[in-house]
Amino acid sequence: MELCARELGYSVSLAMRDGASAVYVAQSAQQKTRYTFGFTVGSRLPLLSTSIGRMLLAWGDETWSNEMIETAPVERFTSDTVTDRDRIAAAVQEIRQSGVSVVAGEFESGAVGISVPVGSMGSAEAALGFSEPMSEVTPADYARLTEILHRHAGEIANALR
Repeated sequence: MELCARELGYSVSLAMRDGASAVYVAQSAQQKTRYTFGFTVGSRLPLLSTSIGRMLLAWGDETWSNEMIETAPVERFTSDTVTDRDRIAAAVQEIRQSGVSVVAGEFESGAVGISVPVGSMGSAEAALGFSEPMSEVTPADYARLTEILHRHAGEIANALR
């Protein structure tokens, strides 16, 4: 994770699912991080409105995922938070197809999260990602940053086997 954070230039977090939450289980911070959201190991994030949560839904067990989309608490964090369960389900389906979760402004105004799975589709128990200000990470950066995350997530998955 340290190598990933160094290459990205941003702090990265590894989260696992716990009920209707994503829980940070590891984190790698950069010394010169320009912005911090105050989340640390042990922080719980909602599955439905965060990048890392939606990635866990997209690549986790499908039965569990469907149940969480139907029953997990829906809370409006910002004016951009998607609260319609059908739209959330459609977003999770798109993530399942693309292999990357990008959520902008739904959990924190002005922040974008990008996450990728750690593990195989249908059984991924963890996701690797980061959140930064939208002014720092623009859509033009997404492909490059996603490639870095995927490479390091693969290394983490191999190390966990």
